[in-house]
Amino acid sequence: MKKIFIIIIVLIAGITIFFTQFDMGTIILNNWLQKLKSKHSSASLKLKEPLNQQINFSELKKYAVMAKYAYKSDSEIINKYGIDNVVLIQGIPNYNVNYYLLTGENKQLYLAIRGTSNIHNAIVDMKFDMENDEKLNIQLHDGFRRSARNIFHKLVNQKFKNSEKTILQYYHQKGYQLNITGHSLGGAIANILLIYLQKNQYKVNKVITFGQPKITDEKGVNKYSQISLLRVQNGSDIVPLVPLNVALYNYKHFGDYLILLKKEYFTYLNYELAAKIDDTSSWVDLGIDILGNKGFNNSLKKGLVHHGIDQYIQQIDYKIKSQKQVYFVDQQKYK
Repeated sequence: MKKIFIIIIVLIAGITIFFTQFDMGTIILNNWLQKLKSKHSSASLKLKEPLNQQINFSELKKYAVMAKYAYKSDSEIINKYGIDNVVLIQGIPNYNVNYYLLTGENKQLYLAIRGTSNIHNAIVDMKFDMENDEKLNIQLHDGFRRSARNIFHKLVNQKFKNSEKTILQYYHQKGYQLNITGHSLGGAIANILLIYLQKNQYKVNKVITFGQPKITDEKGVNKYSQISLLRVQNGSDIVPLVPLNVALYNYKHFGDYLILLKKEYFTYLNYELAAKIDDTSSWVDLGIDILGNKGFNNSLKKGLVHHGIDQYIQQIDYKIKSQKQVYFVDQQKYK
């Protein structure tokens, strides 16, 4: 039944283009969506999380800026963080994915992975093929998995500075803590990379992703739901809704979940509460938004604009000045 609703809401996009040309069509669709809203929207979920979460938005901005600079050129990254702090800048040629590693204060090591930046990356995002990962014993999005595995092997096998130690061994011996971030596709890769590292006994301090797509199914979520991941979503960003749940693939998110709403407002769910959310509520919310914005094109444009990393940084800036948590079920009032 849940998948039927998702398919129906997707079809609304095309139907709306036709029906909203007529007032009666708009009224019919709106009434139908309001009925769905009462049972399946985010507002219908019986979640009453505590409103006492304090987010360090200044730290969050630092991670968002690092994710932004993963899109920049080598020289821009070095100019931003200093040649002495940039450990390496590398890419995965066959996948058009770049990443860089840098040292920070208090013996912190940061890995930032570039997100969707070209048509090849966008195609990878939209694909829904899963493959079983034999080492993790879970299903993973195949395109994201291949990129994450490539980065993992370089971090744990590539010798560093003409020594016998790998990059991670070298900095672990010096007492550094590894942190990972990424936006969009980069966030999905960061998520899988975290699982690979922890499975192989490498310690990871924090992973913060921005607007990441889904990477696994319910089995994967249940097995790795307690990993140290904070997943950040900006307002009506539509990219976290993909890949779509189709046929045999039932994608789900996991990790702690922070939604950036307008001005100072945000909503936050820990990984246990976040696991209770499914795509149905998000698609119903999108359908309501489509009608509220008088059409599919406006809603799609809004969702893509909200996906931009600069939009994330702008929303974080509001919350550095003042922050106010609201209930997840009330989020539509603050978008």
